[in-house]
Amino acid sequence: MTYFNGLFSKLINKMRKIYKLLWVLFNVSLVYSAQAAVITSNNTNNWITPSGLNYSEVVYAQVIDSSNQLISNTNSKLAVFNGTNCAGVTTLIAGPNGPLFQLPVYSDTSPTAMTYQVFNGALNLVSLISQGLSFTNGATVGSISSPITLNAVPEPGENALYLISAVLFGLMLLNLRRAKHDR
Repeated sequence: MTYFNGLFSKLINKMRKIYKLLWVLFNVSLVYSAQAAVITSNNTNNWITPSGLNYSEVVYAQVIDSSNQLISNTNSKLAVFNGTNCAGVTTLIAGPNGPLFQLPVYSDTSPTAMTYQVFNGALNLVSLISQGLSFTNGATVGSISSPITLNAVPEPGENALYLISAVLFGLMLLNLRRAKHDR
């Protein structure tokens, strides 16, 4: 029986070492994936309103960030893209119902499907917007008194990553406490 107890004890110690290694690797991957989820960090250099295009549209929008807060930092920007080409960019303006974006959009074709991105100046973070834009020449989407609402896409697993990390950290502390108690 003592032989099995010793074997079992060695097995538990090896499992603890493997668990610690996995915990470290998992947390390193969390940091990496959190960084990879960000499109860019304050890299809006290619966000330039184009010129010389034949068609235009105007969008009035308020943007809700991934924590369900209205984006209101004056350094924030909203841009719309036709593929990878910027089709319009703007900063916040004051509106009667809070800050909003008055976004001029330009294209050489109509209609065209486009995508939005928002730079949240408070977080220094660029995020995708869940809604798209179906560009139509001459259209006005929303108004200064009744803007549309756009929603920033949460970073993949944004809240789940922190929760999993906290749970694993707690389990590691619990195992370390048990290891000290077992001695």
